Amino acid sequence: MSGRASLATSAALTPTPTGAPQKALRHPCEDYKARTTGCNQLRQLSGVAAETLAVRCGGGALRHAWSGYEAHAMGFDELRPLSGVGADTLGGMGAIVVDSLDTLWMLGLKEEFGRTRDWVTSKLTFDRGNASFFKTSIRILGGLLSAYQHSGDRVFPEKAEELGDILATANSSPQGISYRTVNMRSRLPSVGKDEYGILAEFGSQQLELITLSDMTGRPEFAAKAEAVIQELHQRG
Repeated sequence: MSGRASLATSAALTPTPTGAPQKALRHPCEDYKARTTGCNQLRQLSGVAAETLAVRCGGGALRHAWSGYEAHAMGFDELRPLSGVGADTLGGMGAIVVDSLDTLWMLGLKEEFGRTRDWVTSKLTFDRGNASFFKTSIRILGGLLSAYQHSGDRVFPEKAEELGDILATANSSPQGISYRTVNMRSRLPSVGKDEYGILAEFGSQQLELITLSDMTGRPEFAAKAEAVIQELHQRG
């Protein structure tokens, strides 16, 4: 108890400011708040009117966030908000770009979607190092598939098929359970010394790979994903 008291009394405390601020502070989201005025009316609305207003409010929020990412980190996997710089943390394939395509479309940000589509066409490549099979499947592959389902633009399934061929190598384990990492450049699984599988990873690839088969007419993608489930059933 005495030690705690001594620590508290010896610490240097910053005094609380007094008086009025010398300069009025502008709320960092003031412009966004102005664009979304009336969003609190959602509680009084129902049906189409509520949905329309929700899309408008969501579009304003997304435009606010997307403009910051596009200005400071376009093409990077993420934007670090404190430093304001981009970082590649998921294999360097523009995870936020691809992951946001369907949301941009659904919320009506067609200009932003168009610029993002152009980035996918001209900049998205898979000549990379090691990447997580799971995260690349759900974010990059899933993002491309969803973008096509909403827009009908054929550039997305073409990219998705190329990526699917690379990711399919993760399902070459003799144990029947997907490898966790794929080397995108060599197009081979990257097996660690203490390689182990995680159920949430190898057990959730079916949505993307079955959709890819349906989209490309190539049943081998779905067959690989379903083989993993069959292996799980056999092991009980």
